[in-house]
Amino acid sequence: MNVKVGNLLALSTFSLFSLVGCAVQDKEEPVGVREVAESRSEIKKISKGVFDAISLEGKSSNSGVGVKTCSGRERGKMYKVFYPQSFTGPSDRELSSAMENLRDDLPGRGWKIVEYGPNDSPNRSLTLLADHREERFSVEITHMRGDRREGAEPKLLIWVVSACYEVPEGQEVVEF
Repeated sequence: MNVKVGNLLALSTFSLFSLVGCAVQDKEEPVGVREVAESRSEIKKISKGVFDAISLEGKSSNSGVGVKTCSGRERGKMYKVFYPQSFTGPSDRELSSAMENLRDDLPGRGWKIVEYGPNDSPNRSLTLLADHREERFSVEITHMRGDRREGAEPKLLIWVVSACYEVPEGQEVVEF
């Protein structure tokens, strides 16, 4: 399961912070109180649902779930979780078709498509942004086309992120 840091950094800075509950602001407001372990478990379920919707055989990375302090908040009190992954194996054509299927299928799974189309990168990569308002998660999926000259295989970059949560009273976020 190979994930190059540069590939994950290819995700646009705008989209990492503009997802539901994570809009660019001086101070993010928490949407509720939740233990970090519960958020970690939930984001894995949400991510699995996205991968199920891809409906292709392939290989996914497993970089693990990360925890980040909410913007403008005290470290250790308010957090959000994120889960960056990549999906490789299928051809560019199959991944393009999968992106269309995701656009059509995710709304039936509780997601609202916020944006779909080429992003602002030099490659104009096809990107889908969606919010799951009920579960308070967002996803960004970008189709990175393969480049035989550079040995880059086609892939989907998938970034799932939660809204901002507060830890229960008396607890503190210790992992980042």
